Amino acid sequence: MLQLPLILSLALALTFLAIRNGNGAHEAQTPLVFFAAVLAGAALSAMLFQLQAARRVTRGVLAWAGVFACLATALIWRERIEETARAFAAAPAPTAALAASAGEVELVRAWDGHFRAIAEVEGRSVALLVDTGASLVLLRHDDAERIGLDMSGLQYTIPVTTANGRSYVAPVVLSSVRIGDVELREVRGAVAEEGKLQSSLLGMSFLEGLYETTIRGNRILIRQ
Repeated sequence: MLQLPLILSLALALTFLAIRNGNGAHEAQTPLVFFAAVLAGAALSAMLFQLQAARRVTRGVLAWAGVFACLATALIWRERIEETARAFAAAPAPTAALAASAGEVELVRAWDGHFRAIAEVEGRSVALLVDTGASLVLLRHDDAERIGLDMSGLQYTIPVTTANGRSYVAPVVLSSVRIGDVELREVRGAVAEEGKLQSSLLGMSFLEGLYETTIRGNRILIRQ
């Protein structure tokens, strides 16, 4: 009795792996095969539970089914898991601006050596990475969409090179960019193509409009 559930479980797992690694035409069937395998395992377990003598066998089968389910889930969502892990590694939590005095704020350096801030762009909160190598305030596609920019009229005509490689951005004019008490209006900016930028950037089109930008140890002072 022990051999049958083990053979069935192995057969289901091998079938799933074969389709997962097969032609592109089978890729769309992967979730269906996974759920079919889980249902088949559940049905087999229910049948075994009806037999008093098979309870120990059932526990073993359920353990194997759990292992196979975890492996199958990891394979299905592998790219999303890797993308999420890279995003967390590349984008530590931004810090709030510290008010120094009227018209100036300080930002504290993050653990990775970069300066980040929670800014208000078009009146909505956006996490920005201070990047003096960027000529514009460059927004992630989803950030631009979230703050209400008109995405339908964007023209991706400006070539740029980011951590994700070479891509194109769409120029925009931001009516307001504010960090703490420091606010600039009509700031030149751009919107990245979807999925092409890990973090929105606070570039020189904002920094050059300030009266002063000074780095003091682990802090950066911006003054209007």
